[in-house]
Amino acid sequence: MPMKKYSFTDVNRGAGDILDEAMSAPVTLTKRGREKIVMLPVDLYNELIKARSGAQSFVYADASQNILDDLDRGLDDILNSDEHV
Repeated sequence: MPMKKYSFTDVNRGAGDILDEAMSAPVTLTKRGREKIVMLPVDLYNELIKARSGAQSFVYADASQNILDDLDRGLDDILNSDEHV
């Protein structure tokens, strides 16, 4: 089954429903028709990370403020960029 896609506008109108869906299956967020973000359940994310050798992951609640600041800047860059894929 293909991953469902939602625009950023869809998220603004119905974030709760989209987030609920993302807790059970991956969803793609698009901006101006281009795929920008994939949201997926944490269990699936952890499986993907385990499959990658040498990969490192963090639990949001345990991340340092520096990591959270870097994440915030990175997400802002993605959301505000037309060229970033």
